[in-house]
Amino acid sequence: MTTHAPTVTSPSPAADDELYLVPTGPIPARPIARMNQRRRPGPSAPLLGLLVALDLSALVSAWIAAFVIFGAPGGAWHAGLRVVTAVAVSLVLARVEGLYRPGIGSVRTVELAGVMRVISHGALLSLAVPLLAGTKPDLAFVATGSLLAFVLVSLGRGLHGAWLRSERSRGGLMESVVVVGYHEEAERLVKLLANHPELGLRVCALASDGETAGQHNIPWLGQPHLAVDAILRSEATTAIVSTAGMSPSEYNRVIHQLVQGGMPVQLSSGLHKVAHERLRRVALASEPFFLLEPSGPSRAQLALKRALDMVVASAALIVTLPLLALAALAVKLQDRGPILFRQTRVGQFGREFTVLKFRTMVIDADSRLADLRAQNERDGPLFKVTSDPRVTRVGKLLRASSLDELPQLFNVLAGSMSLVGPRPALPAEVATFDDALLRRHDMPPGITGLWQVDCRDNSSFEAYRHLDLFYIENWSCSLDLLLLWATIPAVLIRGVRSAMDRKTAGAAAQPGAEEFGVQDATAAMVAS
Repeated sequence: MTTHAPTVTSPSPAADDELYLVPTGPIPARPIARMNQRRRPGPSAPLLGLLVALDLSALVSAWIAAFVIFGAPGGAWHAGLRVVTAVAVSLVLARVEGLYRPGIGSVRTVELAGVMRVISHGALLSLAVPLLAGTKPDLAFVATGSLLAFVLVSLGRGLHGAWLRSERSRGGLMESVVVVGYHEEAERLVKLLANHPELGLRVCALASDGETAGQHNIPWLGQPHLAVDAILRSEATTAIVSTAGMSPSEYNRVIHQLVQGGMPVQLSSGLHKVAHERLRRVALASEPFFLLEPSGPSRAQLALKRALDMVVASAALIVTLPLLALAALAVKLQDRGPILFRQTRVGQFGREFTVLKFRTMVIDADSRLADLRAQNERDGPLFKVTSDPRVTRVGKLLRASSLDELPQLFNVLAGSMSLVGPRPALPAEVATFDDALLRRHDMPPGITGLWQVDCRDNSSFEAYRHLDLFYIENWSCSLDLLLLWATIPAVLIRGVRSAMDRKTAGAAAQPGAEEFGVQDATAAMVAS
């Protein structure tokens, strides 16, 4: 791979203009290093096979279970034919929906929305075919099979995504990409991929200005219009191209040459904090354009969100009442201290309120906090310490199962919190927020949210900031429902991981060692 040293000496202003400014005239045609040559497969190929196998297993299990429950009219052969047909149709619909695109699982809400559409369309098709054939459809069978299929497929994909994020957080199973673009937007893309390792994309080179490459110590391939051959010879399996700073002629020439050379290209729109669902593809004079839909909740939508909070929180409290009683008794018997942990947080419109949780730390946790500051594993105002010695034995169990969060259902009923939203921050942390991040107070804080579902283990404050602002900008009731459903497998997976970590720690740790994954309850705005 041809590279230039990224740490170049800064030229004079005139030389800098000559080196970094993009050409304004036509870009001459250049020979392509390898026309339409198949790219080297990355780790996405075997991961795709694993995902298909998980979906296949879930779908077969769901429809067989439906037949076991409702019987198999027509005999075993007919039953087998219907199972095969239902599974095949679902897999085809999943392919059409884009559920096997690389990186689809990195955004759980997008993945779950796709799964829901696939299952619902499959159910409608299963009901429509008998009607067209003049027979009565089996509504109970189709409804049960579809519901089981949605549950099993989403749980399987949740497990797959959790394992994948865990591997990628350690640097494994990453795709190499080249970022193509100039200045501020190239810088933003490099930081975005670095802050979100769950995407599985690692920048291996830049076709940009040398300054950006030097700042991040990334191999520099030259300016985009001069670097096509180097990009095609690189180890990258994808190029991410930004329009910012490029003339239309350079932009089109670079993209066409990369595609002709067999390089998959992802185009950055340059839009920040905008959900892709708000962009509609339209054609003007046979050219691709996007229609951006406006955002902003209506009063009716906010009322629906509040009604959803009241109904779900009330039902959850009734169902979990025995667990609440057992958890409260366990906390009290642990050290005879307070059952609840109360703390002042900042909610909607900047109003302060008292958040409730089961106490998971020793009584004097606040006084021992200063001793652990140097061990903080988060950046920005976030705080987390692995093997926090202040967490009690009961507290570890409550955190692993997320039962420590149950008292916040009373906050939801009181209106100071919502089921879904940004996590409530401490007043001291809010004092450090800029004007953009203060927008998170436009919505009530939540027990769960985008950050907790998509990148709970991400240590980057920028990732936390990005997802909170994204939620505020693109909120909808359907997004809340998807996040609530995505939280269920996330909690189950977290409990399994905690149990496995505890087993490993018990076998290998020194006496007195605590288990992995405990977050500070007195200082973290995103406390689990």
